Amino acid sequence: MKRTTSWRLAWKNLGRNRRRNLATGSAIALGFAALLALGGYITRVENYLRVYTIYGARTGHLVVYKKDGYERYSVKPREYSLTAEDQKRIEGALAQTRNVEVFGKTLFGAGLLGNGCKTLPFIATGMDPQLEKKLREHPEVRRWTPNMSAYTAGKGLWNYPEALGGVVLSDGLARLLGKGKVHDDFPPDAKAVVVSDCLAADAKDKILSDANVQLVSGTWNGMMSAIDGEVVGHYSTGVTETNNSALIASLGLLQKLYDTDAVTFFNVWLEDPSHLDRTIFELDARLKAAGGDY
Repeated sequence: MKRTTSWRLAWKNLGRNRRRNLATGSAIALGFAALLALGGYITRVENYLRVYTIYGARTGHLVVYKKDGYERYSVKPREYSLTAEDQKRIEGALAQTRNVEVFGKTLFGAGLLGNGCKTLPFIATGMDPQLEKKLREHPEVRRWTPNMSAYTAGKGLWNYPEALGGVVLSDGLARLLGKGKVHDDFPPDAKAVVVSDCLAADAKDKILSDANVQLVSGTWNGMMSAIDGEVVGHYSTGVTETNNSALIASLGLLQKLYDTDAVTFFNVWLEDPSHLDRTIFELDARLKAAGGDY
């Protein structure tokens, strides 16, 4: 039988049971569309989580700690932080390592944040504001997590002088503190408002009428420390559990609060993450050659 005759017979058979064939074809098409939608959803979620972890949470592809610092820094920050000498060694090694796109220092810390009437605990991330700008404008962030590339209110720390003491609060923390407005919402010559009676009917309005907050914590030498901060922006962490306590500050501001020149770790972002193992091997060799234990 010729091939053309076979196709003609097949076509005639399809016409004999049109409803059944239509139902079968529709089921196949819908199933295929569902698989495409599921695949797209999985890809979207995987990339969102990847970019949030690496760029949104500012972790990086690699993190360089002092030896045992990952496990013990939160208990003994002074002992397991990176000193000024450590920082010089690591910067030198990273500058010579291939496949490194950008790197920076991070200081983690905790304390209490006050508005003059009440205080709430905060978890702070201190880093170079210019590095924060690079991460928020990174192509990966703009593509997969555009909601994290922009602030929900105000602007980034890089827009203000270090002397201002700018801080960026997570949305939940700003709401709980009654700091719904940011620095740019007030005149340039506006002064901090002192709330003398926190139970007064107008206390909430007074708290809202400036962007000043107070950061309180213990220094790494065991003393108490308190500094003023100015809320310049609000942002969403993207995670409900951290959105009521997160705070971003410049590295210098947190070092002043904790009275130290040390940092917690170095974050490293790679040009090509597929060469992660090779980069780790090279960086590890350079760090050992520099004489540190990291």
